[in-house]
Amino acid sequence: MDPVALARELGRALAESEEYKAYQKAKQQVEEHEAAKIMLEDFRKKQLALEKKALSGEEPSFAEVEELKRLSEILGYNPYIREYLLAEMRFTQLMIEVQKAIADSAGLDLPGFGGGKPAKAGEKEGKTAEEPARAGEKEGKGEEETSKAEESGAE
Repeated sequence: MDPVALARELGRALAESEEYKAYQKAKQQVEEHEAAKIMLEDFRKKQLALEKKALSGEEPSFAEVEELKRLSEILGYNPYIREYLLAEMRFTQLMIEVQKAIADSAGLDLPGFGGGKPAKAGEKEGKTAEEPARAGEKEGKGEEETSKAEESGAE
């Protein structure tokens, strides 16, 4: 099996997915409405600037964060942008699921994508090894919080 050929086949399958088609349609709608296009571009620029600031270790100001929140709310009133952002989110989720499936199948131990042994050929898909661990983590947090509450009550 040639991994690159399989990747091309996967790319074609993704291009045929309902999520991708909806994303492309919504993107086209935004492109056709100049006001929506400008609003979205402005929002993305400001969003990227804040992300860069945070990644460089600089904390964004309260005013900058509030402005981005306000712009996000305003974008939600535009039906073209709202549909675009929803379609983008759905397609992104599909891409995350694909990446996770690849990582799981290859036995890659990537942060946020599970890991462990490679899946055997013909192995039934289902819960990953990471899912039970997540449930245990949730229980562990609850015990930790209970423990902290007990400590503070004892003081």
